[in-house]
Amino acid sequence: MNKNKTIFSKTFTPVLAVAILIIGVYIIFNHHYVLKILRDNVVTAYEEQMINRRNRMESQMGRGFSALNDNGEQITKKIESLVKESGKTLGQIENDVQLNQNILINITDEVLYTLKISGATEVFLILDGLSSYGNPDIRAGVYVRNNEAGSYTYDDKNLLFERGIPAISKTLKLPLDTFWQPGFLFDKEEGNEYFFKPLNEAKKGESQDFKDFGYWSFGNIVDEKDTGILTYSVPLIGSDETVFGVIGIGINESFLMRDYKYSERENDESRAYILAKALDEKTFKPYAVKGESYSKASILEKNIELGDEKEGIYYLETNYPSKTEVCLNRRDFRLYNYNTPLHQSNGFLLECKDVTSFFQNIIL
Repeated sequence: MNKNKTIFSKTFTPVLAVAILIIGVYIIFNHHYVLKILRDNVVTAYEEQMINRRNRMESQMGRGFSALNDNGEQITKKIESLVKESGKTLGQIENDVQLNQNILINITDEVLYTLKISGATEVFLILDGLSSYGNPDIRAGVYVRNNEAGSYTYDDKNLLFERGIPAISKTLKLPLDTFWQPGFLFDKEEGNEYFFKPLNEAKKGESQDFKDFGYWSFGNIVDEKDTGILTYSVPLIGSDETVFGVIGIGINESFLMRDYKYSERENDESRAYILAKALDEKTFKPYAVKGESYSKASILEKNIELGDEKEGIYYLETNYPSKTEVCLNRRDFRLYNYNTPLHQSNGFLLECKDVTSFFQNIIL
């Protein structure tokens, strides 16, 4: 009996050990395989949502882009006609205050129409000429804001007059905003690229098609305390090749990112959406951010540097809201339909989220 037991033990124990080992390896392998599938599913959902967000924002930009390109030529022709009726030339816009005021009074209706068909929150037309004889740095122009983009009342009560002479505001019954000024002060080009970039590039004379000089930029136009504006602007080029101004539309950051919910997939608020411009392949300059628990100032104060990519996600250390590791995904915008003299790196939509919260349902 003992002999049989010994034989059984010698035979069964190794088999049992091997079986346990195989089962253990299988469980470990299967566990990691399941975790990988779960992780991949989270990342896939993450990327699909980013694509949808990017596409929605791109659609909004594209509508403004198309409206401006479609109506810009008509506005240019009307200004040429107004100048001709005055017995003057487009070149006289530079120094003729009265001519500029007459142009703006008679063209603002067309400018407002551009705002209405663009779905944008802002529209501006700036002449490369004097607003008054007192300060040569102040350009003549109009700037109107729609507080309720996408909707309009018959009496335009949702519109605010940001820039332009009071006569236009009174004629169109547009209320003056708190940031109102009679013209555009351009004492330097930095920060005013939306005007100088398309204007100066068009003056080089490489093309007469204003669409070739369309320019996207982001900044504060009416006041540093105002909300950030994503703008698209094109030069005004006469039939005699005179470049005499710029017209553009703008979308404020609140409206642009209005549908972005930082807690849409989970109940925590560790997510942030960031609108940025690529400086190189892995360096981004952030312009706008939407995220509850993130300090806007801390994100915008310096460039975002990405490390190596791991399975579609970048990981980086941050100090906002506290020192922690976040995962980040990026999607580029197709802001330019073709190469132009001002073609540059497209904008990017970045989304970052605390790593622990992002994979909170998976044991890594």
